[in-house]
Amino acid sequence: MNSAKKTKIKIGMSLLISGALMLGFGHACSKYTADGSGTLALSNEDGDRIVLNEKTVSTVYSKQVLDNMVSCLGIGQASNSAKEIFENMKQSVSERGKAKELTPPMLMGITSLAGEVCQQLVDQEKALSEKRIFSGFDFNSGSVGDSDVSAAVTRLARSCWLRNETNSENNAILDSVYDSFGSNLDPEDVAVYTCTAVLASFDSIQM
Repeated sequence: MNSAKKTKIKIGMSLLISGALMLGFGHACSKYTADGSGTLALSNEDGDRIVLNEKTVSTVYSKQVLDNMVSCLGIGQASNSAKEIFENMKQSVSERGKAKELTPPMLMGITSLAGEVCQQLVDQEKALSEKRIFSGFDFNSGSVGDSDVSAAVTRLARSCWLRNETNSENNAILDSVYDSFGSNLDPEDVAVYTCTAVLASFDSIQM
């Protein structure tokens, strides 16, 4: 994947994840405000306790991030490239896994790491005659259909979110794919992008 496409993917993913994150917090808690430092803060007096469906919300912490990604995608073990990215970004990841400690650098780092891990998944899938996640993707054809992308989102959501995605979540990812790539949907680029959208989302990093 060339640098221009990687940049486009990073920009699109940042917008997508930021939007998904805001929607998630807005619908679930409606308690977050910006404190001017780029860190999310609670706007009530609950302290560190965040109520969501009667449990405290937390995220994966620094030691769990890479292992969690590798496990939910079922790729065996992380590549050396993924390990290197993780070492470079892990200081930006919360050490305690508190949801209010999510910051832009943490989200960007998780997005970059997710992109690398997803590339590893796609490389594995390209060599399979029967693909686990990207069934219907013909990586030699130079195109991919909406239904194949939607099906991949469902498989990824079930694996990494432990639930089916909603129609709005699926549509948001499809819209973001077209916003980033237009009508020139290269199967490999779309696969990496779609995987990253799911893997770097709030539902993938919350505990």
